[in-house]
Amino acid sequence: MKILIVDDELISRKAMEKIFIKFGECRIAESGASAEVEFQQALNENQVFQLVVLDISMEDKSGLDVLKSLRSMEAEKKLEQNKRAKIFMATGNREMQMVKSCVTAGCNDYILKPLKPEVVIKKLADIGIRPVGEG
Repeated sequence: MKILIVDDELISRKAMEKIFIKFGECRIAESGASAEVEFQQALNENQVFQLVVLDISMEDKSGLDVLKSLRSMEAEKKLEQNKRAKIFMATGNREMQMVKSCVTAGCNDYILKPLKPEVVIKKLADIGIRPVGEG
């Protein structure tokens, strides 16, 4: 499984990578713009990301804008629904309006920061994603 982790804070990226590396190959993007480049490049090479973990609050672009951009790229590529990335928003923001906006824009779920491994594992299991080596 190919996973894209997007966060502009080094500590958050490291913490996320430590959790998500158990599920597959992790690529790291330090900004919304670099995430869009990584995602588009993967689409062009038919090496799509199966999972994207996207911070809502970044300095260069909001996670919501990046989410919309990624979904637009998938639509332009005419990817079938079941081939599109599962996108989880990572947020310290408990404001329900922002969460609702992200769900409306096409995210699959959200995870509150600081990420707790047991919560991440459960949310991923709920959509059929298990750690590497586990059926």
